[in-house]
Amino acid sequence: MILVAIAAVGCGGSSSTPARPAAAREAEPPPAEATENCSTRSEATFAGAYKSPRNLVVGPLALVGGAYTDPGTVREFGGNKFPLLVRAGRTVTIRVAGAARLAYGPLPEGEVRLRDAYRSVTFKACRRRGTTFWSGFVLTPEPACVALDVYIDGSLVPRRAGLALGRRC
Repeated sequence: MILVAIAAVGCGGSSSTPARPAAAREAEPPPAEATENCSTRSEATFAGAYKSPRNLVVGPLALVGGAYTDPGTVREFGGNKFPLLVRAGRTVTIRVAGAARLAYGPLPEGEVRLRDAYRSVTFKACRRRGTTFWSGFVLTPEPACVALDVYIDGSLVPRRAGLALGRRC
């Protein structure tokens, strides 16, 4: 990782905002949103993913296993891992409110915590594949029905879906 610090320099040649040490910059929280695209995808096939009652499907988006997660899993792992699929050529943005976070996109190595993850992630599917798949996690500090605002292909009006993480929606 290459870190670049730019300090504002006043007329006298001295820095008006001292550069922070590298450790302080690395400890900053991530931006509120991330973007995934074809180059960041994972590889797998999920036959029937858009028809299975075990999955949460919203238009071109499918969260495999997203229909329900038991409370014990949520308590033990702080949420659940979901393969996320988007149909070819489509763009989907997911936003969460409250304490939930999306652990997709660039994340720190090792255990990912709520403070490391995102409120919003945009998924841009490959143009020529049937579906594009990303591996990730939805974090929540306790069992909850997590409200997802799903924006499809740049729509300004979201489709609302409930992700049942230890609590039915």
